[in-house]
Amino acid sequence: MTLPTLSPICGCATRNRRLFDVDRMDIVARQIMVDAAADDEAFVLGDVRHLDALWARTFQSVDGSAASSIEGQLADLRVAADSGDYPAAIAAAEALRQALDGS
Repeated sequence: MTLPTLSPICGCATRNRRLFDVDRMDIVARQIMVDAAADDEAFVLGDVRHLDALWARTFQSVDGSAASSIEGQLADLRVAADSGDYPAAIAAAEALRQALDGS
């Protein structure tokens, strides 16, 4: 039996790191929906920055078409959050979750 190579960054199996980060992005996208529904500007903006940081760690392990879809949804989410358009932020977070599900 061969054990997976451990990643020096997170100490977990490299192949599992991508799944872990995609799952975390889904959780943060759900949190954006909660924070946007509560009209909490600071939390929505913080959640978007958190997603950006997770994506920066994850993007290279996602296939091209899925990565393009996720990047597009993140861009829409940034615009909605920066402009304080919370209904659009909720819609963009849901679209991001769907894109993540297909990655």
